[in-house]
Amino acid sequence: MIAESDLKIYESSSLYKRLKKGSDEAFQNIYQKYRKNIDYLIRSRIKKPCDAEDLVQDVFMKIWEYRREIDENRPIKNLLYRISLNAVYSYNSHLDVIKRNENYLATNLSLGFNSSDSILIFKETDSIIKTIINRLPKKQQDIYKMHIEEGLSRQQIAKEKGLSVRTVDNQLYRAKMKMKEVLSQN
Repeated sequence: MIAESDLKIYESSSLYKRLKKGSDEAFQNIYQKYRKNIDYLIRSRIKKPCDAEDLVQDVFMKIWEYRREIDENRPIKNLLYRISLNAVYSYNSHLDVIKRNENYLATNLSLGFNSSDSILIFKETDSIIKTIINRLPKKQQDIYKMHIEEGLSRQQIAKEKGLSVRTVDNQLYRAKMKMKEVLSQN
């Protein structure tokens, strides 16, 4: 006779295998099973309900995008939890950047700099940087964002991506050189 815990493991493993093959039904089952928990986790850390809902959707979109890479021997709830926390961290880091930029602009205004010039320069520079990042090869883009936006160390990135620290260093170096090259032309 099969124990209840063994049956749950078998059902989960089967579900993950079907997800990896692109089964919409398997994805819907996972979504229905974990959405409330992920929603609660994110809403407990994000103040704006509409932003929290967007992050919940992003978490499940990542599961779908990377479904072929899921290790069916590891609980998917752990993966969902990790993706959720990373999404919250990225969101909060983005808010911190916005606050720093607002403080920078406020400081410049109080020092008498022309506000319209400062705002225009800031927006142009920000737009150029985002464009450069989006044009980087996917691997460099991911590593750069993990390091700069998420604040992960080179060692943490290497561990998470299954790469050597040297490879992470190389990708960061190439991304920074590309940014310097493009920025120096502008």
